[in-house]
Amino acid sequence: MIDTLKTIHTNTIHQHVVLGSLVKTNVSNFYIALSIGKIELENDTYFVISKSSPIGELLYNKTTGDCITFNNTTYTITEIR
Repeated sequence: MIDTLKTIHTNTIHQHVVLGSLVKTNVSNFYIALSIGKIELENDTYFVISKSSPIGELLYNKTTGDCITFNNTTYTITEIR
């Protein structure tokens, strides 16, 4: 896990979802890193997920405006950081 965290460049702005991306959608916010779960930060909720998790695999390489469907819910990516 530490090796995975070392590969994340937190100061990089991403055009598509990759390891280290903060992904905002119309439903939830995700941080692609390790499977840690739900965290609360500055009055926002984020799901810290692995890129190899089921929803992580769907989000990976997507860009702003793309949609995915997971557990009968459609997520539209509104922002990637």
